[in-house]
Amino acid sequence: MYLTSEERQNIILKLTQPQKNALQVFSKISQKSYFANVLASHKGTERYVFEGFIDHGVVSNGVTCLCGKSLRYEFILNDVRENRSISLGRTHFQRELDIPDHIARLVTKGLHIINIELDEILYRFENNEIELPESILKHIHRIELPMEIQCLRNAQLPLLGRHKEYLFDHTKKYRQPKKPLPQNAEKKSGNRTHKDSYKEFVVKYGQAIEEYFQKKETPSDYLCRKERRLRSITYHSVYAIVDYLIDNKNLEKSTIFVDHPAIGAVKGYLSRNPDKYKVRPSSEGCHEEEYKYVAVPGQ
Repeated sequence: MYLTSEERQNIILKLTQPQKNALQVFSKISQKSYFANVLASHKGTERYVFEGFIDHGVVSNGVTCLCGKSLRYEFILNDVRENRSISLGRTHFQRELDIPDHIARLVTKGLHIINIELDEILYRFENNEIELPESILKHIHRIELPMEIQCLRNAQLPLLGRHKEYLFDHTKKYRQPKKPLPQNAEKKSGNRTHKDSYKEFVVKYGQAIEEYFQKKETPSDYLCRKERRLRSITYHSVYAIVDYLIDNKNLEKSTIFVDHPAIGAVKGYLSRNPDKYKVRPSSEGCHEEEYKYVAVPGQ
């Protein structure tokens, strides 16, 4: 949902200073998390640390890119090499970080969604939609909360709809305990379900993953790769592939994107085909395995 500038400012005036601070922290947490997940494999991120994104509504003469161009969309980065903060427009941002156009669009799309979510929080605050259902509150202490949920709850700000769905899903097992199964039966049942769900995913989306990579490169690219070996491989994130499946292959969306169940399935599919896909070397050994990036090697 979108609020007008006047509506947004009127609601912000009603917030306490700690609540205003919490909104800024929430925005930075969400933006940095999204930025890191989508761009972790690109070499430009070794020099630049993402600090924030601002949509000024219109092109502003008072906000300029490093190259001097007036901006509406401002990417704020910290240049680690020169120890300074810089502002870039989308085109300059894409060039500096050496990222392809479809990834730049993915970044901008995600950051816009975060701005819309800030309006949702303000709208819910204005309409006093702060309290959580008792069915969630009763069990919320039993689960680990994502940082952005903790941030909003500590400031007594309303949660987003996707946050409530996340809490509802993750407390479900405490609200509706299942009848205990014999130990052997429980283990066998769990293994069968996991294997079956993965097989179903491969049958439904395996070909779509193949198509994803085919659209990214042409046969001539592969011939060049033989000569250059793996020097110029473009690595594609698991997140970008899942986003492609959602947008083009009717894969169901997840309440919190980074918890999407398909992330593990896509990573599993790619890792099970090492003759066709390779993990980016610098991403091996990451704490979060689903953040690994993969690429089609030259054959």
